[in-house]
Amino acid sequence: MLEEYVRCHYNENLNVESLAARFYYSRAYVSKLFRRETGQTYSNYLREMRLSRAMKDLCMSPMSIEEVGKRHGFTDTRHYINTFKKKYGVTPYQYRQKYKEVNDEIE
Repeated sequence: MLEEYVRCHYNENLNVESLAARFYYSRAYVSKLFRRETGQTYSNYLREMRLSRAMKDLCMSPMSIEEVGKRHGFTDTRHYINTFKKKYGVTPYQYRQKYKEVNDEIE
């Protein structure tokens, strides 16, 4: 139930407190339940979901890097870029460029 809600609302300003209030649970119970359902902490799950969906838009959309980040719940562009780079080893811009180069070679 929690996981499904997060999947549908991942791009909104979500945190454990807002989930707890929405489902009338304590913060601690939401954290425990989420970890049991997904095997991950809430913040890690949310970050991974946002990054993976943003990555798809980087490849398929002409939106700016900033627009992609905001669309997927990153309110601060610098944080989005740093988080992306920490996870994938390249910035969103570099990732987009590599994706385009690979597709150009295929065509």
